[in-house]
Amino acid sequence: MKTKHTPGPWKATTHGDVYKGLDLIASVYGGTSSQEIKANAKLIAAVPEMLGRLEFIVEYINTLDNPSVALQLVRAEAEESIKKATE
Repeated sequence: MKTKHTPGPWKATTHGDVYKGLDLIASVYGGTSSQEIKANAKLIAAVPEMLGRLEFIVEYINTLDNPSVALQLVRAEAEESIKKATE
């Protein structure tokens, strides 16, 4: 899938910034504590990898001849999250 965002991996710093190499992707402000700011930055930095894993899950389920109802629900949830992140 062709994406519009900066490809990962992204790395979070201890100051709440998120980088791709030397390029700043995001700066996290606010939160109630420095720990919360760091946690938010780490979550943002993990997004490209998480998106890739969701895409893999959808692709895998699509290879199955007759996926169970549970797997169909997993696929639908993954597709919804992918759409939210990419459109």
